[in-house]
Amino acid sequence: MITLIGGANSEGYSHALMKVWSGKLGLENMPAKSALCRMRKRISYLFFKDQFEKLIKKADEHRATYLGLIIYAIDGQMLTLPRSKEIADAGFTGRAVKKLRESHYPKGFLTHTYDVLTGVSKTFRLTNRLHEQQDAEEMISELEKESLVIYDRLYFCIRLIKAHYKKGNHFLFRCRMNACKEIQAFLSDPKRPATHSFFLRGKYEVNLVRVFNQQTKKDEVFATSLPLELLRANVIRKLYRLRWEIETSFLELTGITKAEQWHCKTVNGIYQEIYARFWLINYTKLQIHVHTQKPDNPLKDEYERPNFKLLYNFILLSFPKLLKRNPQVILDFERLRKRSLEKRWHHKRRYKRELKRPASPYIYNNCVWAPL
Repeated sequence: MITLIGGANSEGYSHALMKVWSGKLGLENMPAKSALCRMRKRISYLFFKDQFEKLIKKADEHRATYLGLIIYAIDGQMLTLPRSKEIADAGFTGRAVKKLRESHYPKGFLTHTYDVLTGVSKTFRLTNRLHEQQDAEEMISELEKESLVIYDRLYFCIRLIKAHYKKGNHFLFRCRMNACKEIQAFLSDPKRPATHSFFLRGKYEVNLVRVFNQQTKKDEVFATSLPLELLRANVIRKLYRLRWEIETSFLELTGITKAEQWHCKTVNGIYQEIYARFWLINYTKLQIHVHTQKPDNPLKDEYERPNFKLLYNFILLSFPKLLKRNPQVILDFERLRKRSLEKRWHHKRRYKRELKRPASPYIYNNCVWAPL
């Protein structure tokens, strides 16, 4: 399965079987691709989910923290799925393109919890409906108490704030100006202090921080439950900047690991491949994290990172040797990591957002958003 998901659509079952059986097993003993297809149908995706959860549990001792907090980001991504009767019967539909028409290929909606310091995926949800707030609410219960979750502007709502207070961990939202009356009043009066606290629904304390954008000459407001000693504009801005790592993870998922190039047309097969793919990404990222020197302050502008695509492909090519615990593979991995290590800088979005093309006047026909 690992070899199969490592190839594109043009590198399907036959390509994966040849890679696995080209060694000591011998090509003369290679089964037909139809045999592998039938075998996949007999295996539940829960097996791959269990392997994914075991790996992330083993990684807990290596997780990076900032001020004792594990820092996550939650965001969503739309994935194009293959069209088949089983997938359509499971409720996966296309995106609306006209009043009575939708796209041919169905869409799956992935909501993702990503550890921005370690670079691994903690948990995710792949569903047939766009309800990211509900998915985020479910995933909050799986996170540690000593953690912080960063969100963009679409997530600020009472249900997520309640979920964080129930679990006992922290949140950091970038807020829209019209998110609630307290935020509107806070932004409308520039003479107010840069921080302000209020009780949402009279019960849940929310701290607001105003951050001035030097490029746009406008104030941005963030809502958080972090303690007062961290409520400084520079700290909040740099913490929120870490959220960009989850956008990079989506690029790695669909661009480098080719997540949308499926090798099946069943719901069980889709979940098999997505869990196996996240397992392989997490395994590669953990090997990188364990061998790379940790920065003293993860909020610094400059950091070092090796080439993920190079190391991911090396793990794929060397996976049979890894299963045999060949020590030479780890040594070669370390050499490649050092050779590809380079200095980078965190992205700074100091410009106004621009539309690259006109937005469609038609909304998703499977979109559910909860009110504040």
